[in-house]
Amino acid sequence: MQGTVTGDIAETRQPYADDVELVSRCLSGDEVARSELYRKHASMVHSLAWRLLGDPNEAEDVLQETFLQAFRSLSRYRGEAPIASWLRGVTVRCVGRYRRTRARRRRESRELPEVIIDPTTPDPARQIDVDLALRRLTALLSKLAFSRRVVFVLHEVEGYSLAEAAQILDISVSAAKKRVWRARHDLERLAQDDDVLSVLFSSSLAAERSSAAKSPEPAR
Repeated sequence: MQGTVTGDIAETRQPYADDVELVSRCLSGDEVARSELYRKHASMVHSLAWRLLGDPNEAEDVLQETFLQAFRSLSRYRGEAPIASWLRGVTVRCVGRYRRTRARRRRESRELPEVIIDPTTPDPARQIDVDLALRRLTALLSKLAFSRRVVFVLHEVEGYSLAEAAQILDISVSAAKKRVWRARHDLERLAQDDDVLSVLFSSSLAAERSSAAKSPEPAR
């Protein structure tokens, strides 16, 4: 019997049966399933794009492009990882293309790059506001090299393990570890003049240094 895309996917129902079922419905032309996929994951895609780009309006553009690309290539999803992880990979690639297009347009129009500035001055004596810290971290992330930024966001912000982040980005675990390590130190340096973020990084970097004392710096 000749196999079908949906039939092949259905054979991989474990361990992400719900995701496989939803994708199979999307591939069969079920518009309700497509709406469900968008509704379940749009917020995650927008949040990731925002953290990588530093601009909510640009993140909205990437959100739409991500789902356009995702629906065109859903047949490539094999059920070997959660659909959310697969969508994060699509998002990262769309962000990369968006950044290249944005850079080209800026060169052509001779525009200066945007500088994200948060004029809010925090009170060091008050309890750190998590939302404020996230906004400032997003602004700071825009100053990192993109290759370090994206793996840092996936691992430290989105909560993926280094192995999972490496799989999403199609890089080795050692490369992911190296980029996260360098991103942390870049951010620590950049955060020195920020009362909110310097507190956060001073505690996290102290723990990291304690661990690093027992193991060498990631190999190049």
